[in-house]
Amino acid sequence: LPAEHPLQRMPMDAEHAHIWLNCPFAADCCALVGGRPFFLHAPYVTPHSEYFKAYFANGSMSHANRFMERLEDMPYPEVFPLVVEWMYTQREFSLALRATFATYRVASYLAMKPEFFDMWHQRFVEDWKESLDEAVFLEDALQARGIPSSVLLRIFTGAHERGVPIQGDAYLRVVLHWARHTGDLDEDAVSLFRERLSNELPKCTLLGLQREQRGRTEAFDLLVPPSAVLQLAGAMAHAEPLFACAVCKGRFHSRQDAAKVPCKETVNVHSDKTWVSNAGNTCCHNCTRPTFTAGCMTKVVPSKRRHDLVVEGKYKLRKLE
Repeated sequence: LPAEHPLQRMPMDAEHAHIWLNCPFAADCCALVGGRPFFLHAPYVTPHSEYFKAYFANGSMSHANRFMERLEDMPYPEVFPLVVEWMYTQREFSLALRATFATYRVASYLAMKPEFFDMWHQRFVEDWKESLDEAVFLEDALQARGIPSSVLLRIFTGAHERGVPIQGDAYLRVVLHWARHTGDLDEDAVSLFRERLSNELPKCTLLGLQREQRGRTEAFDLLVPPSAVLQLAGAMAHAEPLFACAVCKGRFHSRQDAAKVPCKETVNVHSDKTWVSNAGNTCCHNCTRPTFTAGCMTKVVPSKRRHDLVVEGKYKLRKLE
């Protein structure tokens, strides 16, 4: 670059981070991730990543050899640029809401500092509190290989402390999804979740047990004690009706089961990002219409009313071997 170019005098600080992001000039490293090059600057990445801190501190490599770093074995490479952007800017909205566990896997690979994982945990629990949507847990990245059981337990605790506990059918579904590759579970994890699921079963519905037994048979058979399931099934009359909520479409074995789970409804909303038009209207960034018009997106929110239950039919728990 010519001597008068602005980058020659621009400091690498928080104010100019967005300019230096993936800028080749003065880069200390070019990381190849998923076949794509990413230019990195040590002042931005080393304060947050132990991986890059050790990489740049390695005095045994020449500058030429150190400049190019291949990270081809990184899980979920599509998330890497989002984590790098956070290292430069510390802007949380740069991280994808529906790829939170993939983000955790990439952050673990990069040995990110504890403050990143604290931010990640708080952001995930707040997202759960806002949406109450089980889909946030059902990423492919949420599995025992890569996500320690301690992370799952911390999320359960955080949700409980914020008044939106993950319990009953939701708890069962999340744990069995995480444990679906049973060969990755160690004995401590198996023992821990066998005990916890045994205690959680009284909050589950028979329909929920049926669904998870069919969908996650191997994990179900490993972690859910058959004696506890049969005891629960025996305590409920198989001839009792199955209820469905007309609002949230939830299905329950009894009205008592429905009372344990908050009702949710789908509403139309606008984006949180807005701008003010020349006419003085606050407008949605997504559809450009004023925010007082009908929303352009849907969002699942807690309902202000109770479940509207209707009788749907009868069912039985499939007999366990």
